[in-house]
Amino acid sequence: MSPEESAAVAAWVAAFVAIIFGGTGFIVGLVGLRHARQAKEAAAAANLIAKEANGISKKANFLSNESNEIAREANEISGRVSELSYEQHDVVWEWEFDSANDGVVTIQNLGKDEAHEVTIQFMFESTTEANPSPIQVAGREVVKFTIPTLRESIAKERAEERESARHAGSPYRSPHFPSMYRARLRVKWRTARGTPKQSDTDWTTAYLPT
Repeated sequence: MSPEESAAVAAWVAAFVAIIFGGTGFIVGLVGLRHARQAKEAAAAANLIAKEANGISKKANFLSNESNEIAREANEISGRVSELSYEQHDVVWEWEFDSANDGVVTIQNLGKDEAHEVTIQFMFESTTEANPSPIQVAGREVVKFTIPTLRESIAKERAEERESARHAGSPYRSPHFPSMYRARLRVKWRTARGTPKQSDTDWTTAYLPT
């Protein structure tokens, strides 16, 4: 082989080797680029997860603080309820027709404690009387209500009694028997500490004072 041919062969071999190594470098570069992109995406995902975790942590701290505040308020309410449940309060209500004053009902706090913000309703048959605004009623204090229909009923009973007495012994007229009337007392009030109370006698029957 002549020197020229040897040089040509050597040139072709060198070119072939360069092509092979160049292709390998290109492939390695592509692989490296792919790995770099994957690493970048993984880093971005990690940052996103870290941000979400931080947000969740803040929400958890907020909920924890809210829970502690609710627990504190619940303990305070429980303490107040416990105090009120042991509150000493002596108030008992009783009513009667005032025999000295026609049409008057006396309502008394028989207990020794004062009743606050008292609202009284007294019902006689179909009539209801009530105090126009809340009042204070001390222990043993008496409140009086005047009921026009009660006065009318008493007057009617007395008239029938007189008429019956006038015809006493007559076989043509039966004796008069007093009628019974329905009455009911409802009272709402508060204790000194503000605890709401209520008393209701429900409907009872009674004779009128004649």
